[in-house]
Amino acid sequence: MLICAPVLAIRLAGVTINARAEYERNGKPTTNGDTDWSMYRDPMLPRYKIFNCFHPQLAGLLVRALQQGDTETVRVVSSEIIIAQKRNMPGLHKVVAAQVKWLGHEHAVARRSVARALVSIDAKEAVADLFKANDANNATIDMILITDPALARWDHLPARGTWMQRLTDPKASMTVRVSAIESLQIVRHSGAADMLQNIATDRQVSAQLRLPAARALADIQMAGSESIARSLMAGWLTDRLVVVSLLRHHSGDEAVQLLKKMAQDPEPAVAAVALKRLLEIDPLLIEPFGDKLLANADPKVRLLVAHGVFVQKSPRALGVLAPLLNDVYPPLRAFVRRKMIEQFAMPELARTIERLAVQQAGGGDWKDRGETAMAVLVKSQWRRLEQAVIMLGAIDYKPAADRLISLLQYPRVEVRVAAAIALRRLAIKETLPDVFDYAKRAANWQIKQSADPHVGLGVARKHELDEQMAHLLQMFALMDYFPPEVERLMRKHVPKTTPAVERFGKEARAAAIWALGHFLAGRPDKALADELARRLDDNSPMDPEEAVVKRMAAITLGRMGVKFPFALGMVKKHMTLSASTVDLGGACRWAYMQITGEYIEPFGPMYRKQGGLSFRILDEDTPEDEYDTEIE
Repeated sequence: MLICAPVLAIRLAGVTINARAEYERNGKPTTNGDTDWSMYRDPMLPRYKIFNCFHPQLAGLLVRALQQGDTETVRVVSSEIIIAQKRNMPGLHKVVAAQVKWLGHEHAVARRSVARALVSIDAKEAVADLFKANDANNATIDMILITDPALARWDHLPARGTWMQRLTDPKASMTVRVSAIESLQIVRHSGAADMLQNIATDRQVSAQLRLPAARALADIQMAGSESIARSLMAGWLTDRLVVVSLLRHHSGDEAVQLLKKMAQDPEPAVAAVALKRLLEIDPLLIEPFGDKLLANADPKVRLLVAHGVFVQKSPRALGVLAPLLNDVYPPLRAFVRRKMIEQFAMPELARTIERLAVQQAGGGDWKDRGETAMAVLVKSQWRRLEQAVIMLGAIDYKPAADRLISLLQYPRVEVRVAAAIALRRLAIKETLPDVFDYAKRAANWQIKQSADPHVGLGVARKHELDEQMAHLLQMFALMDYFPPEVERLMRKHVPKTTPAVERFGKEARAAAIWALGHFLAGRPDKALADELARRLDDNSPMDPEEAVVKRMAAITLGRMGVKFPFALGMVKKHMTLSASTVDLGGACRWAYMQITGEYIEPFGPMYRKQGGLSFRILDEDTPEDEYDTEIE
């Protein structure tokens, strides 16, 4: 039987995604204003685990290859072991004994390859042999850098003496000495404190050694370095970096005063370390000078300060932070917006946040300006407009509706998308005619750019409107807005027109199909069903249908409850053929159950046989069903 190991990733919407992407796009409703997509959450399709599977004889084959005595084979096998470890192959420790024999080989390539493999599989049972290779007279820099982190991670006591000796060895390279310092830092060897202090405070020593020594000493000696710091803080940049490194775990009154002074250092690298420590102790410590540092040239310093200012939870603090919605550093302006939305839940701050959001969403009108003046204005304000508009939607500020409608055709795509999402969240019935009027003009412009040049103002390519259109079409479905002209607009998005350059964007097409499913729920439309079935089955070699369009086609067929032979046959066909994909197989399973009322077990877990390794078992007699069952 094949040995299987779980993969920590999950599958959703046909791709491997991380938790943050799932939260913002495919999973739960967001609470901080980040983009969410209703069509990817309705319905929520079951996820499943993926197991990487390996033949149970593979470890034995790797051992036999190591025993051949061929240096090149050893190098290849070691590389394969590292790959197998990344794929979570069980049983790799069976090869340790065969690998250890190569650590003393005359060829440096073989020694290094085997050491890397042993470290990758966390072979602690080989620690004595790895230390011997690390401490040997012929140990290369490569071997030392490979083995030092593992020896420190396992805290191999004999290695401490070797690292201490290397600190002052005039023959040791800078790289080797830094590795020794970092290793002593990991094990927090108190016996190295005096030596590390001498290195950190010696102005004749290179900064490449002083700074690692200071960081290591800070991890070993978390108090009592104030006097050393005070003697260096008026020095050159390296001295000041040593000071903040030494104090990065200190918390006494004297240390706090020193850190406050260093937090206002003109060098951002110094200020950032001091600020980080002050925020860890108490964010309110930066209140006396935080406002001034929000104008620091370094974005990471501004971000750290913003963390501290938000803790003040006052209208004054919010007013100071609001201009950062226009900051050029994307993580900073997104952080400010998210924290303001979070603090909107506090009654004493809600009105202030409303006022600031409206203020930041206002400003000069770009319309009827010359091209140069418009470009200057847009460049100066689009960032705050984007963030403020997202805020207005997230805090449900309905009086902003007219402003949001005007921003639907702002000459910057990011603002257009934010306005569409905000209007969808506000869900004001009276806005629907105006929103549809824009959506109709934008759709026409995508087909024929000369139809309405004002709609395309500031848009370089027509598919830049794809995401905005997708949110507007979802808005119509969520608000049950389906007059005949809205339905006609959605139906225009369904076909895969050719050539591709004349086609609507994939997200808008998917949203239109999803929306039609809500409109026609329980009311099968044969013409639409046939077209959706063709979309579902379109695997043209040169121009296959988009996966997201196929997904929504299946879901809409299910919502309509179509039982036409052709459409139902396509749903059943791809439920079977694409069972391993959530995007298509999962959507078809959901649709088939909606149509027939029959329960179908969800696919999964998935057992993925591992190919791609140089060493494989040529075992044609193993029954297929034995490759899918055993999990360790």
